[in-house]
Amino acid sequence: MSTYSVRDRLGLVLAVALAADGVACSTGDECTQRVTDRVSTVAVDLDSACTVERAFSFDRTSLHAHCQKACGDDAVASCLNETPYRQAYTTMSQGARRTPDTPCPSPQLLDGGTTVQLTCTVSHDEPIAGSKAPCGTGRRPEGLEPCSSTASNEVGSWFADGAYLEAASVSAFRILAEELVLHDAPAHLIEASIRAARDEERHASMMTAMARRSGAAVSAPRHRPRRRRTLFEVALENAREGVVRETYGAAVMLLCAHRALDPAMRSSFASIARDECDHAELSMAIDEWARGRLAESDNEALAAAIGDEYRALKRAVLAPASPQLVREIGVPTAAESARIVEAIAATLWSHGPAWRRSPACIAVSPNVEYLAAASHDRS
Repeated sequence: MSTYSVRDRLGLVLAVALAADGVACSTGDECTQRVTDRVSTVAVDLDSACTVERAFSFDRTSLHAHCQKACGDDAVASCLNETPYRQAYTTMSQGARRTPDTPCPSPQLLDGGTTVQLTCTVSHDEPIAGSKAPCGTGRRPEGLEPCSSTASNEVGSWFADGAYLEAASVSAFRILAEELVLHDAPAHLIEASIRAARDEERHASMMTAMARRSGAAVSAPRHRPRRRRTLFEVALENAREGVVRETYGAAVMLLCAHRALDPAMRSSFASIARDECDHAELSMAIDEWARGRLAESDNEALAAAIGDEYRALKRAVLAPASPQLVREIGVPTAAESARIVEAIAATLWSHGPAWRRSPACIAVSPNVEYLAAASHDRS
């Protein structure tokens, strides 16, 4: 059976997305990105834990309010029961499809326990400036502070923000490698994460050089000290930051590698794009490995997180890119970004861990040079 790399698939995604006509993109929604402020755990009684679990499974619209009540904090944006409880809740269905009437786990099923550790997350939505939205993707370490770079022009600002994110990704991959070691991951995943950190160092240098040539100052990324995380927490961050956002970021870099006006920019973007495609593939490999180690309830939560992050990315890319960025750097317009996200979802994310072993909707390896012909008129 034929297999295709992320680069192959994204090449076709871009060709199809950019060739499409008549796809409108609404700009009525406010474009934001979710930023995590802090994460904490509290012990809750079994009734509260069950209420949260039922809301997560059957009424996600009420989950926010239930989380705030269970965590005792009106600032809480989301929460999640510990893995043993969610696994026990799944067991109560006795293999049948769960319903809102599924009994709650009893203390006997929880080895006599009468409380559950609930992880509470406080976060906020941060507006994305229109000129920065196409660059606002990548693997961000937990607790990354917003970029505070300054520039006198939009191109310099775009490169400064990109350099900030690339430098932050160095820390993210180093932390990932250390956590994979702690969770006994296969050596090839650990080694690939270490290589990815080195790739990001090179990317940060490239973007910093281009930012300075454009008259922008680049700030060093800041994030809070890391904490020991469970395998599920590592997999959850990988799903959001890697499977979804790094894949989209790789698509943007592939596009810029063909549309940027400056040949030196195109060369740098092409180098970054090759690495980012590898990083997206690594993210999917980690996702597949982790799912084989996690409980069914954890895997359901991962699938839901990918869906939520996909919808958040769809909202974020609605921010219109400035004509200067589109013309000089080659970033996608809002309408193009929306089509690219939709095409990636249909081609990659919807096929789950088996995507690399199936041709899916890919019939032939695409000729990536078609992107040049499919790109819009920059005049």
